[in-house]
Amino acid sequence: MNNYFINNRTFNRHQLEEWAWDRIANSPEWEKSHLLFLLEWLGKTEHINVQTSGSTGVPKTIRILKENMKQSARMTADYFQLPHGTIAILAIPSMYIGGKMMIVRALEMGWRLLWTEPLSVPDILREYPIDFAAFTPMQAAGLINKDKSAFEKIRTVILGGGIVSRVLEEELKRCSNRIVITYGMTETISHIAIRDINVAGDDGFFTALPSVSFSQDERGCLVITAPHLTNDVVVTNDVVNLVSNSQFEYLGRYDNVINSGGIKIFPEKIEHSMTPFISKQFFISATMDDVLGERATLFIEDSTWSNSEVAVLKDQLKRVGGHTALIKEIVFVPHFNYTATGKLIRKNYRQ
Repeated sequence: MNNYFINNRTFNRHQLEEWAWDRIANSPEWEKSHLLFLLEWLGKTEHINVQTSGSTGVPKTIRILKENMKQSARMTADYFQLPHGTIAILAIPSMYIGGKMMIVRALEMGWRLLWTEPLSVPDILREYPIDFAAFTPMQAAGLINKDKSAFEKIRTVILGGGIVSRVLEEELKRCSNRIVITYGMTETISHIAIRDINVAGDDGFFTALPSVSFSQDERGCLVITAPHLTNDVVVTNDVVNLVSNSQFEYLGRYDNVINSGGIKIFPEKIEHSMTPFISKQFFISATMDDVLGERATLFIEDSTWSNSEVAVLKDQLKRVGGHTALIKEIVFVPHFNYTATGKLIRKNYRQ
């Protein structure tokens, strides 16, 4: 009988189920979610129902085979060379696939899993040593600001669930541990491509994990083939520059692309270059224009700036050059709208 290791305790299957049932009633909501998924995983059904985040269209609930999730867990463990006994930390919610897969990897690969509340700055500083952890970009930034040396003691960190800003990327490149930006979604059962950002020769391209291949549809969006994870070809809404069938450069979401006077602007790409100049939350979207059709508009989450502050920002953006020079308007919004997982709802501002 397999043993399972969670929060410095060892269980057999029966003991783990009993422990989970005993804790559920008095657990905070974030831990209750972990426990409910753990019990679902140990149950007799052959599949799991998972909520998608909307990478391939409207968010929906899909059914994933447990066997395919096991395949994904083995792929991650093999690729990152994480053997039985690996100490991993779960600091992201288990409502979506990223958190669920951290639990599956631990149970299936014999890892020692430590879970902690999924805060913007997780409490990991007391948990040493750590071999593997998954964070959002916001969590990574918070941890580096709090204690960079402690962050660097995590041997391998994978980042997902959001765009890594230019400022954060430069900080991560200076870290001594392995930092990997991942690409994946619910339909591919977590990540299927990675980018090692703090190694020599990083070219900004995502590289497929073994047995995964890429192509494009007529929109220029990424199409994923991963037969060991899903029987279906996955058509995304992510516009890419396809380098080969195993590498791509991410450009942005198809539904975010701005067509300004016939020029296609990818907001995510130019936002990345603008982070050194704007300390507040911001994004670029389209507003209607009688001449251009769509006008590239910069939205900043803040009270209205003075004319002199706006002038300084405009001058900085002109110096960056490229498509940042096509930004025609700056709009200040006191509070942006976000999803339950902290992702910005851009479509609410596209006019």
